[in-house]
Amino acid sequence: MPRRFLAIDTASPAPSLAFGEKLVKLSGAATEELPARVSELLELAGATLADVEGVAVLSGPGSFTGIRAGIAFGRGLARGRGVPFVLLGTFDVAARALGDLGLGDAALHLSALRGQVHVAIRRGPTLRIDGAPRSAAEASAEALELGLEVVDLGSRKLPLAGALAHLAGSGFEGGAGPAYGRPSAAEEKLGAA
Repeated sequence: MPRRFLAIDTASPAPSLAFGEKLVKLSGAATEELPARVSELLELAGATLADVEGVAVLSGPGSFTGIRAGIAFGRGLARGRGVPFVLLGTFDVAARALGDLGLGDAALHLSALRGQVHVAIRRGPTLRIDGAPRSAAEASAEALELGLEVVDLGSRKLPLAGALAHLAGSGFEGGAGPAYGRPSAAEEKLGAA
């Protein structure tokens, strides 16, 4: 039987929380409102923290601060409850969410700022995730060449927590850790030296 996971997405352009079939969207200050919104979500679901059988967090790529805060909060909650803690990547979860909406093959794009995007190509059950961001124009040209619809996760604003909860609860195993997507400005300067 699938476990009931509390899903935390503070990394995507549409941060949200999910538990069971209930979903709560978060505001831009998602990381500051986590404790109160988790309580609200559990109350909405008719549940308590004792009903949480696992905690899943969206691990990126996405908002650097959101990823760190979501992981810290989620890990602390899972440890305190003594339940499994799972990290799943943004593109794995987005592919599931888009599949639930009936979308087939697509090029998934997520802004990496500076005119670049993170890219994942979804063809049937296969998901190819590019390691480093690249120019949005180059990524769009590739999608056109492959005959794929471009799904910009920033403009689509999918609340991914629902798909995250389902994937984690079904035992899906995703990425190993946080995927910030690009080095910090300081790391870029060190790399150029």
